[in-house]
Amino acid sequence: MSITATVLSIAIGTPLAYLFTIFKIKGKSVLNILIVVASMSAPFIGAYSWILLLGRSGVITTFLKNLGIAIPEIYGFGGIVLVMTLQLFPLVFLYAKGALKNIDNSLIEAAENLGCSGIVCFFKVVVPLIMPTLLAAALLVFMRGATAPSRWRSTQRLLHRRPPAVTTVLPAAILGDRHRHHHRGVPGAEVVLQ
Repeated sequence: MSITATVLSIAIGTPLAYLFTIFKIKGKSVLNILIVVASMSAPFIGAYSWILLLGRSGVITTFLKNLGIAIPEIYGFGGIVLVMTLQLFPLVFLYAKGALKNIDNSLIEAAENLGCSGIVCFFKVVVPLIMPTLLAAALLVFMRGATAPSRWRSTQRLLHRRPPAVTTVLPAAILGDRHRHHHRGVPGAEVVLQ
């Protein structure tokens, strides 16, 4: 789940950062702020907002049902990946935008002089130049995404009064293992947590 959200976050955040860096877009500063705010909101608020919009009786779901358009449910794997991607792609966007600002434009101009332009230039010149930054962003998104499913499921149970289900994510498993075996000591778990 976290891997899927990471791949989708890179697929959305990187081209968006490229567009913001290369082109002059009206209202770019407002869009920039909205993208950053999306990543800064608490996971519970993000999950709750998406349930209000796309839940069984959500605003968008109801509107589309009235038009005769059926959309898949937000509950389950697809919904969790959607919410994680939309909450975590701003991290990739910010990293990639910073890296794109530091690219020497003469490299892109040289590629264009050699006949490489547009999307080909993006994938053959720009992406390799910002690859270290994209990998760092991917790691950050993956780690944040690894803890998100438990918060998303908690929100779903809270809103629909479902009985609690056991959901264990990697950091919680390590912490739980550390507390169960505290008398023996688990130095590896302590290193990971700190």
